[in-house]
Amino acid sequence: MAVHDPALANEIEHRLEQAPKSLIQFPRRGPRLAMFDRREIREYRFDRYVLRYEVADSDIIVLRFFHAREDRR
Repeated sequence: MAVHDPALANEIEHRLEQAPKSLIQFPRRGPRLAMFDRREIREYRFDRYVLRYEVADSDIIVLRFFHAREDRR
C-alpha cells in the first residue's frame, strides 16, 4: 500500500507549476522532437517528469506533462 505524503505532493505540484515558467527565458532549452517535423515540438526533462511543449512564434504552448517512466512516443 502506498503512503500518501501531502507535503511531498505539494512540493511536486510546485515544481510542475514552475517548470514552464523557466521556458520564458530559454524557450528552446529542450531538444526538438523529430517525429513532429512540421511543428517545433520540444521536451524539457526535470526531476522525474517530462514537459512536452511547442514553440510557435513568440508563444510557448504546454502540450503535456508526464512521468519519465511512461512510454509517450
